[in-house]
Amino acid sequence: MPTHDNDSPETGHRLALAGALAAGAVLAGCAAQSGAPPPPSAATTVQLPDPQQRGPDVTVEGEVRWTGPHPGCVTLKLPDGQTFQLTGRPVSDELERVRAGTSPGIQRMRLTGYVPPVTPGVCSQYAFLVEKMAKTGAVT
Repeated sequence: MPTHDNDSPETGHRLALAGALAAGAVLAGCAAQSGAPPPPSAATTVQLPDPQQRGPDVTVEGEVRWTGPHPGCVTLKLPDGQTFQLTGRPVSDELERVRAGTSPGIQRMRLTGYVPPVTPGVCSQYAFLVEKMAKTGAVT
């Protein structure tokens, strides 16, 4: 029985390699599409709510100072100059790491939260209740 060039072992290997490459490209495309969505863009300012009203959820980036003039004062300064006292569980957890010396005292951070309907007191005129946060870089 005559053989064709397509029946050679070399041709079979080439077809198998081509199939594997095509499958890999499809899988890579699917993996890229099924990844986590990009993070929301950060606001440069926080819209302040009416007194005794809860503000909308917002994501911001700014400089967080974990040690302030009063014990427990953690402040966020936004690029536009707005300053907030930070509160919330993620803040308490990171403050413990700063006190233990495992995190720097000033950090660039991305924070998601809102302005609660209460005033914080001595640290800043407004509070920002943090629900999620991520370090974007250490300042010092």
